[in-house]
Amino acid sequence: MHRRCGLSVPVLSKLETGRVVDPCGSTIKRVLAGYELTFDDFAKYLPDVNSGMGK
Repeated sequence: MHRRCGLSVPVLSKLETGRVVDPCGSTIKRVLAGYELTFDDFAKYLPDVNSGMGK
């Protein structure tokens, strides 16, 4: 998988285990391309930062 993503094994491992908390945009793009996902697919798993605001 690291080859498909264009990332080193240690970097991909850190991403998979949560040791990278805030990856840069280019890293996210590489992972999405490696897994053949769109940003919309990825966004489904992001927390809604606007939920609860204005209540």
